[in-house]
This record gives sequence, C-alpha cells and structure tokens, in this order.
Amino acid sequence: MKIIKLVKKDLKLLRRDKKTLLMAIIVPIFILYLTGLIFGQSSSEGFKGSINVGLCNLDSEAQNNLPLGSFELKEIEGPNCDKDAELAVSKGKLKAVIIIPKGFSENIEQGHGSELRLIVDNSKPQTALVIVDSVKAAIQEINEKIGTEFINEAWKSLKLLNTNLKFVVANMQEAKESAIILQEKANALNKNLDRINETNIDLYLNDLNKSLSLLQTNITLYEDINRLKIIYAENCPLNLTETECNSINIAISNLQTAENSLQENQNKIKAFINVGNMSEMENQLTLVRTAKTQTKKDLVLLNSTLYNYTNNLINLITNLEKTSELLDIYTTRDPKNIVKAVTLEGQEIFPKRTYFNFIASGLILIILIFTLTLTVAANIVEERKKGTMARTLLSPTSIPTFIGSKAIYFLIFSIIEFLAMYLVLYYFNLELKISITALLILILAAINFIMLAVLIGAISNTENTALLSSLVITLPMFFLSDTFFPLEIMPNIIKVIGKNLPLTLGIQNLDRLLTYNTGVNYVSIIKLIIYPIILLILAYLAIKKKPT
Repeated sequence: MKIIKLVKKDLKLLRRDKKTLLMAIIVPIFILYLTGLIFGQSSSEGFKGSINVGLCNLDSEAQNNLPLGSFELKEIEGPNCDKDAELAVSKGKLKAVIIIPKGFSENIEQGHGSELRLIVDNSKPQTALVIVDSVKAAIQEINEKIGTEFINEAWKSLKLLNTNLKFVVANMQEAKESAIILQEKANALNKNLDRINETNIDLYLNDLNKSLSLLQTNITLYEDINRLKIIYAENCPLNLTETECNSINIAISNLQTAENSLQENQNKIKAFINVGNMSEMENQLTLVRTAKTQTKKDLVLLNSTLYNYTNNLINLITNLEKTSELLDIYTTRDPKNIVKAVTLEGQEIFPKRTYFNFIASGLILIILIFTLTLTVAANIVEERKKGTMARTLLSPTSIPTFIGSKAIYFLIFSIIEFLAMYLVLYYFNLELKISITALLILILAAINFIMLAVLIGAISNTENTALLSSLVITLPMFFLSDTFFPLEIMPNIIKVIGKNLPLTLGIQNLDRLLTYNTGVNYVSIIKLIIYPIILLILAYLAIKKKPT
C-alpha cells in the first residue's frame, strides 16, 4: 500500500538522521528526569532549609527559637536590623524576614498582645505562600503556648479561690446554724414575754394600794395597857392573889413590848409608803408594758431578719457549692484542649504517593505535545520547502494518504518517546498500570497533537513560523492542562476553554484511570475522536491550497 511505503520512507530518513532520533529519546528522558528530581519528594515533606528566611530580633528578652522547623533562620544583628532585613529582601538575598519588635515579650506578659512583622518577597507567589502559611502556623503555635501558660496560671488562682470558697462555705454553714439557734432563742424570748400578764400586776397593785391605805391608820395597844395598869393598881395586892397580880403584870409587860414592836413596824410601813409611792410603781409598770411591746416588735423584726438571713445563707451556700463544683470540673481540664479545642487531622487519600506520581501521566502528554508539534510542524514545512511534498502528491498520492502516513510515522515516533519516558518512570519506582483503555487515550492524544502540528506546518511558510506558531498554541494548552495550575482557580470562560482542549481531555482521562481507578469520560473520548477529524479536514484544505 502507498501509505505503508511512505511510512517506511520516513522511518528510513529517521534512521539516517541520528541526531533527530537521539533527540527524540534524550529530550523526553531529560525533561522527565529533571521533573522527577524536582517533584520527587513526598508532598508532606515540604521545604527543608531550602528557603532563606531572616530573623531580626529588636527585643532583647525575646527568644530566637521560633517554631519554624521547615526553615533555617538566618539571624540579622544590629540595632537597625529591620532596615537591613528589608533591604536584603528587596535585593533578593532573602526570601522573607521576620521582625520581632521592641517590647514584644513585655507586651505579651502584660496581656496587651504584640505584632510580628513579616517582610516577604512576593515575586515568587508560590514560595511566598509557603512562607506566609508556615509563619502563620508558627504564630498559631506561639499563641497556643501563651494561651496555655496563661490558663495554667489562671487555673492555679482558681484552685486557690476554690479552696477559699470551700472554707467560706464551711463557715457559712456554721453561721447558718448559729442564725437558726438565735432564731429559736428569739422565739423562746417572745413566748416568755407573752407570759408576762400586766393585768394581774395591776390587780396586785390595787390590792397592795388598799392594804397600804389601811396600814396608814395608827394601830396602838396603849389603851389596853392603861386599862390593865388601872386594874392592877386597884386590885393588887388587895383583891387579887399574888399569882394573878403577877400574870397581869406580865401581860402588861408583853403588851408594852408588842406596842413598841407595832409602833416600830408602823413607822417602817409609813416610811416605805412615803419613799416608794404607788404612782411611781405605776409609772414603772407603764414602762415595763411599753418595753414589752417594743421588745416584741423588735423580736418579730429580728425573727424576720434571721429568717431572710438564713434563707439567703442557704441560697448563697448552694450557689457557692455549685460554683466550687464547676471550678473543680474546669480546673481539671487540660488548658491545651481549651486553647486548641478543635484540631484538624489531615488524612491524605494517597499517602504513599509523591507529587511526581500525580503529574507523571500529565507530564508524558505535555512532553509529547511539545516534541510532536515542533517536530511534525518542522517536518511538514521542510518537505514543502524541499519539494518532497509536491513530488509525493504528484506520484500520484492523495493528500489524505500523505497525512495518514505522517500520522502513522509520528505515532511510531511518539511510541519511541513514550518508551523512553517509561524507563524514567521505572527509575523513580513509578509503575503506571497501562491498560488497553489508557493506551487508547495515549494514542488518541498523540493523534490529536500530530494532526494539530500537521495543520500548523501546512499553514506555515518557514520553520521559524512553524516553531513560533507551535509554541503560541501549545503553551496556553500547557497552562490550561490542569496539571500545574488548577482550572478551579481560573475564570469561568478559561475553565470552559481549558476543559475542552485535547491536552486537558487526555490528562483528565488518564488521571481517572491511573490515579482514581475509575472509568473514562466517554464524552471526552468522543471529543478526542472528533478533533483530529476536524484538524485533518483543515490540514487537507491548507495543503490542497498551497502544496508547495
């Protein structure tokens, strides 16, 4: 068949052109090997001392041991180190500088807070982002440490307060019991006051008043004594016996003694009545009555006060006991769990894979699109300039046959490149599980790249034009391939364009097969079949219009 002869002719030319054959093998190997060295580290390892970060410490009390394990800090000394540090960053000597201001430690200790300055070189956005995130994480760790220490000190004070509260509660319990006893005594005193009956006292005073008024009358035995003396004078010793006279004489003596005693007692009673008159006693009784009434009122008020005091004590004791229980609970908690109540446990779904694992399939297609478009476009332009294309078409050979031979030839060329790149992947211990579906996607993607390059070569007059045109088309496809720059962060119109480019379609389907072990997107497969057909038609029209 004509197409096989054309393919054999191109293969013979390739075998004779050892430089092209060598470059077809070396270039993919070199690019993929270099990329593997760059991105072959585990994604969790991050940067290890490869970024120059400076530290300017203007606070003599602050320590320089910031928790930035990923970076090796270079200390900048001097009183004006902040200016020197900013100059170093602006000149590219350092990627970032952390400045600890004066009074940093003192402000932290006094609870005023402080602020670290980070001067970062944002000319490299990805490096700047890594530095900013690492410094933020370090500051978060510092804040957690400070917060934990503060809570620990607060816990000590609260524990001491809790001990004092328990002591107060115990004393208040005693005060409550004393208040209850005092309330009982007040009630007993009130009852005793109720037993005092002023009416009976009034009656007693009236009776006493009457008795005293009777006692005010002079009682005397003087007349009786005189009668006995007359009887004794008239009858003794004449009419009466001696014994009878002696008896009368003794009676007179006794009555005389009784008279004296009676007069003495009457004098005492009169003296008593004159000193403690009844009006004074009544006044005293009125005072007693008034005092009793006021005392009862005071006792009622005291009883009410004691009742409220006791109830308030009970409520206060209950609240203090609850507070003490809560303090016991709170002070047993770990301050770290308060300062950092929520932690994030990151789990990678592919923990054993490196970043190179994820971009390897995309890199294969990216290298293919660059090498194929440049090589195929230059080949088409060269054949036109040398007249080989015109002679082939006059042989006679149809344009579709010519394009088909080029497609088969460069498909074999791409297979050689793929095998070379597969050796590099094997060197990095990356085993791509190439299935029939994956091979189909690789072949479809390669055919798309070849047809695109044929069209570029067909419309280009010189090799320089072809090379520039290839770069103009393939570079945007590279940026929109969703390999190094995610499409999610791009504008919507760019997303739509990027998702429908042949390179992106091939990479996304290989990811579905090799990374996520899911089926291909059949809509994407249909697009990968339609695109080369459209490109073939356009290349056919371009070659037909200008074969030489």
